[in-house]
Amino acid sequence: MLLSELIGKQLRDEDGRALGRVVEVRTKDSRVEALICGRWGLLQRLANFRTGSRVAWSQVRRIEGDTIICACDKQSARRGSRAARSPKQRS
Repeated sequence: MLLSELIGKQLRDEDGRALGRVVEVRTKDSRVEALICGRWGLLQRLANFRTGSRVAWSQVRRIEGDTIICACDKQSARRGSRAARSPKQRS
């Protein structure tokens, strides 16, 4: 799978609730770190804001067609905008 194939996929929690569509894939050292999704995620991508929904790649459970299932809910995805970054990235 190519990273570009993740863009636009619907991100859902394990209960099937929508978290938003993937607008950006964050990588570090050639490894996927996080998926940025939803409206605020798009703003984060376009304007380099630090708000937005961020789901750590470690929370992704499976990819089913056009849907990515993750082990988090909407609240933790929003908090992930800060929580998923390492202390060096928070400054």
